[in-house]
Amino acid sequence: MALLSYIVVFMTPLTEKERAERPFTTEETAEYFQVSLRTIQRWIADGTIKASKVGGIWRISRAEIYRLMSEGNDK
Repeated sequence: MALLSYIVVFMTPLTEKERAERPFTTEETAEYFQVSLRTIQRWIADGTIKASKVGGIWRISRAEIYRLMSEGNDK
């Protein structure tokens, strides 16, 4: 029964609000900034991007994406 509950929770489509608040993966961030995945990994390693590792996967908050975008526009 626990497995069924797990499947139902994770297979339920996200609402528009949930999708808008969901953090980016490194792959999504690379695509968004049109850079390589390795570049995103380097940015995380050198502190250019603040990220959290959740279940072995790096997650980057939307606020962090917006911060990086605004810094890029200031330069």
